[in-house]
Amino acid sequence: MGRSAVVHFTPLRNCLANLPLSLHGPLNQRGVAPQSIAVQLSFKHNGKPQQVVLGWTGLPASVAPPVQGSRGTAALAQDRIEMDPQFAAMLNVGLSEGMTVNIELLRDLPHATAVNVTPSTADDWEILETNAEFVEMYLLNQVRAVKEGMMVGCWVGSSLIRFLVDSTVPAASPAVLLTSSTELIVAPKSRHAPPPASSKTHDLSASHSTSSAPTSAAAAEWEQARRRLLRLLPLSPAPPEAAPTTESSSHHDEHGSIYVCPSLARVAKKAFPSGLGRFTIAHHARPTGKGTATIDAPPSSDSTGPSGGEATSPGAASAGGGGNEHVLAEVRVVESAKVPTGHVWMSEALRRDIGIKKGDGAFELVRLGAPLSSAARKARQAQREKDSYASSSKTVSTSKSPAEPAPTPAPSLAGIDKPLTQLRSHIVNSLAARQLSRSAKGSSAAGAPGVLVTGASGAGKTALVKMVAEEMEKDERVLSRTIYVDCSKHADERLPTLKGRMKDWFDEACWHAPAVLVLDNLDRMIAAEVEHADSFPAVHLANTFLSLALPALASRPIVLIATAQGSTSLHPLLSSTHLLGETVSLRGPDKTARRDILNVLVKAKTSSSDLTAPKLNYASIAAVTEGYLPADLRDLVDRAVQQAAIRSMSSPLSSSSSALELTADDFTAAQQGFVPLSLRDVKLQKSEVQWADIGGLTEARKTLRETLEWPTKYGAIFASCPLRLRSGLLLYGYPGCGKTLLASAVAKECGLNFISVKGPEILNKYIGASEKSVRDLFERAQAAKPCILFFDEFDSIAPKRGHDSTGVTDRVVNQMLTQMDGAEGLDGVYVLAATSRPDLIDPALLRPGRLDKSVLCDMPNEQDRLEIMESAARKIHLSPSVSLARYAAQTAGFSGADLQALIYNAHLDAIHATIAPAVDANGQVEGTGAGGKRDEEGGDIKYVVLGGKEDEKVLSRAEQATVNKRLEQIMSAMKEASRSKTKKAAATSASPASRAPTVVEDFHLQKSLQTTRPSVPTEELARLRRIYSEFVSGRSAGGLPSGEASDEVGGRASLM
Repeated sequence: MGRSAVVHFTPLRNCLANLPLSLHGPLNQRGVAPQSIAVQLSFKHNGKPQQVVLGWTGLPASVAPPVQGSRGTAALAQDRIEMDPQFAAMLNVGLSEGMTVNIELLRDLPHATAVNVTPSTADDWEILETNAEFVEMYLLNQVRAVKEGMMVGCWVGSSLIRFLVDSTVPAASPAVLLTSSTELIVAPKSRHAPPPASSKTHDLSASHSTSSAPTSAAAAEWEQARRRLLRLLPLSPAPPEAAPTTESSSHHDEHGSIYVCPSLARVAKKAFPSGLGRFTIAHHARPTGKGTATIDAPPSSDSTGPSGGEATSPGAASAGGGGNEHVLAEVRVVESAKVPTGHVWMSEALRRDIGIKKGDGAFELVRLGAPLSSAARKARQAQREKDSYASSSKTVSTSKSPAEPAPTPAPSLAGIDKPLTQLRSHIVNSLAARQLSRSAKGSSAAGAPGVLVTGASGAGKTALVKMVAEEMEKDERVLSRTIYVDCSKHADERLPTLKGRMKDWFDEACWHAPAVLVLDNLDRMIAAEVEHADSFPAVHLANTFLSLALPALASRPIVLIATAQGSTSLHPLLSSTHLLGETVSLRGPDKTARRDILNVLVKAKTSSSDLTAPKLNYASIAAVTEGYLPADLRDLVDRAVQQAAIRSMSSPLSSSSSALELTADDFTAAQQGFVPLSLRDVKLQKSEVQWADIGGLTEARKTLRETLEWPTKYGAIFASCPLRLRSGLLLYGYPGCGKTLLASAVAKECGLNFISVKGPEILNKYIGASEKSVRDLFERAQAAKPCILFFDEFDSIAPKRGHDSTGVTDRVVNQMLTQMDGAEGLDGVYVLAATSRPDLIDPALLRPGRLDKSVLCDMPNEQDRLEIMESAARKIHLSPSVSLARYAAQTAGFSGADLQALIYNAHLDAIHATIAPAVDANGQVEGTGAGGKRDEEGGDIKYVVLGGKEDEKVLSRAEQATVNKRLEQIMSAMKEASRSKTKKAAATSASPASRAPTVVEDFHLQKSLQTTRPSVPTEELARLRRIYSEFVSGRSAGGLPSGEASDEVGGRASLM
């Protein structure tokens, strides 16, 4: 049942109503949300029933004053319903102040998914364009219920924007409710162009002369051709028919020529046989609508290839308003077989005439129009003369304007032939497959998957995508427009701003399709989620990007190319939706690629300067730049040129030769202190241990040199070896026998980068964290190749699987198996592991292809002990009377560490005997005070007097401070005197003999031998010897244990 009320106008500035108290009270008590209901007003106007739908503000209407002269219940005020007078006027249904209407509340209305509206006037459209973001944010505060054919408004400041509701989705009969997920689609409302005589704009479909009007037979063909937008070809290469001498004449006469495909030229000639020299051409820029105002369908919506497109109406391309004014130019149509269908070529002067001010306007859209009528041509001629006179009176002559510098040719890229070919073929095949699919099915084909180019910083990702995109602009099979965006510049922008930018990128790509959209550093803008951080902004941004990218790629011939550090650095949503289905990885260049890159970089330097490099051996430089990326090589060449300039300036013969020569010594000097990009975040260990510092272990050193040093030193020979080289070694042996010392010497002697790993750096209780640490380790080693990855105490990192109660080490072992012998394998990375318990290591890691060879670091024999002591004695002054061979025979059972400790302890005893303090006649050490204690340092002194006289005066705080200050001065003077006395005594006792080197005598070694014992007991030696014997025999017989967990009672199993 409805309730009647009187209409009362109040400036609410919205399309809502305040309900009477009789309705507001029950709704408020039941907690009904204002957004969930609509208000329908029913009344009659001029005898016809009318209905109006509007929303509820959630507020009550004011109470009307009582009727004067009435008493009792008749004096009560009648119910009121309040609404805005401007809204009532735009409805145009006869609502007036004081009118009685019937109120009905509409519940359970459907929620609108989309509403199509049209601005009432062009002024409303222009206000909307300027305040699109405001309307998008505050429209729901002013409009909540609509129906088809209804007028609604949105107040923006002092302005009112009026819309006509064209349709709603769903098309409900009473009304639909607007929600935050409703899409508002606004059709543009452009102003009508004025007559040609008073404006530079012109309707391209009208004003042609009646004498040159097309015949009825050719009218249909011309109308279709006239509606088609043509893509403008780049200036270079020009068609062979283009004559440069005729293009520099007047811009607005018949000498200006455009070159079109033969089919379009035939249609124009057939339609206007006498008008080939008087056609018009105009530039159609992309609409610039913002916010809720959607851009019109791109002009080539019915075409997928570079064949141009057809607009929906003669003025559809300019419906967006704002900056796409049509400036006409009269041209002559010339047929050219080199111009593809749907394209046009024109001179640079003609491009400027039609309003293309930026670049050469490649792949901008233009429209060919009919010849002008005689009256229109005369009006244009008069206006042109008037503009020419005005411009000549304000400007000086520009006949000698400086010529623009020739564009710098793009540098050729070397060493990336495979990624370059892969990227080219993907773009060409994607666009060709889409065109063939549409031609065969006649419907829209699915969007082609994008390409993700991954690689470290400095690997050449940006240079690669720019070069390929430039090639696609000139490839006759593609002719794509390139839109390049550096996403790192927009990484810190707010989401609303970023959403608008992304919409502009895809709109521009759609408008100029076919296009290649390059999003450089996309992982800086849409990064992967970070642990222990709020993931909502990242998910929201990724979903917003996908909501814009997927429809654009599905509807238009666009190829998306993104660059990132790695596939895991992007948000997972981008890979799960197959938006970037193809991946091109850029790895560090090998020796041949580095040679080619250096050759290209040096040639670029020599071609642009007086620099010469006649004797430069690029292969030798490439051999010493292992691990360098293309950016590192570019910086190295720049540093070498600087070194050559410094050398030339400091040379006395530099003035006699004008040319600067680049030599290999300049590159050697340039490498001093230069750290490649791949090594700047890698912690590399450096050691001073040499082979000469290691005694014994002859076989172990030989094996290490064969495995690690020879492949690097003789790389050319080993590169032709058909067999797979050894890449892993296990050093096992007794404690203190030199396993870690051997690894330190490898880092120094083999010339390889060295990364040492400890167990706690890898193990982590969280699932997946330990595996990630292992992956990061091998990635660091791969970046620093040639590199040695050293695992100390390997048995604690990779024990047998099935014996860990938490499963952490089991997962670490699985990951290490994948990294050491996976599908990709190791290239330039050597794994070196050390342990004293090889039986505890998982057997799978000891199989060929992983830790190929096990090297035993045995207890030293007598000869080895002599070599170890001789190596340790090189760093000290040993008396000639000392016989180390005698001590080598007396130290059976000593390990290498024990022998080194024996020599160092003897040296320490000799030092103590040398620096023993002298004692004077009184039994005190010289240079000390009483009791042999220096009182150079002293604390604060406090004096306390107990039992003073009663009549003694008590000092004030100021007097106490004066006394304390005086005492501090006395103590400071005493300390300074004591220091001076000590220095004099030390200087007196010093003599040249005290500065003589410390010599280790035989009795020092005897004393050290008496206090030094073997660190490995005899029982432990026997046990380890038995373990090593079983380990060797088990490997040789193929009897390695399986590593499976015990299934007996009390056995331990891992929790997987």
